[in-house]
Amino acid sequence: MRRTPIRDRLRRSARELRNGVRGFAYRGDQVSCPLCQGTFRGWVDERPFGRCPRCGAATRSRVLSDLLERRPELLPTDQRCLHFAPEECLRRRIAPLLGEGYVTTDLRRTDVTTQQDITRMTFADGSFGTIVCSHVLEHIPDDRGALSELARVLRPGGHLLVQVPFNHHGLTDEDPSVTDPEERLRRWGELDHLRLYGSDLVDRMTSAGFDVDTILVESGFPRELQERHGLAPDQVVFVGRRRG
Repeated sequence: MRRTPIRDRLRRSARELRNGVRGFAYRGDQVSCPLCQGTFRGWVDERPFGRCPRCGAATRSRVLSDLLERRPELLPTDQRCLHFAPEECLRRRIAPLLGEGYVTTDLRRTDVTTQQDITRMTFADGSFGTIVCSHVLEHIPDDRGALSELARVLRPGGHLLVQVPFNHHGLTDEDPSVTDPEERLRRWGELDHLRLYGSDLVDRMTSAGFDVDTILVESGFPRELQERHGLAPDQVVFVGRRRG
């Protein structure tokens, strides 16, 4: 179904209404969302790492929010930030900090600042100090080309924050000949995923021009924070610092 501005606005309004009702139903103080600052008796569906009842933040978004809180140098307020496929909960977290310096983008969505192809962007070299790319690369056929393009539009010393579905026990599993959605679901977890990343993602980022810091929630965040904010221990953020 083709995305249109009206359809995107309706989807957002419906989501906000649903989350408001759900936030009331889950009222309590057992867990806390770092994005909307709400406290609840648990996450949606009572899963240990489910979505926030109020703002819908998944554990991966809560991880990224806490990382930015603990390491403010990753999001300098005097530099522009480019956010791919922005989650609404993170958009609300970042936008007030940067104002017009916060740029959102997607290939098809209309509720963004600009529509861009991640492998062929129109931005000038070194346009941004931070790029957020969460659960995007697994959808891109030419992910190496995308990483090179991300390095191009990032200033030297700037940071690329990458999150992807990740296999902790092997290398990246991908096969361009696999086109059947059900086989992709079985093999990579989603109908439209093109791969499941492994430890060699670091090599791909390094080859594109980044020095990479791999941050694992289990060892990189205090245990009490993991429990309070519902941070899944196996979540990983790859922080690439642009060389040059």
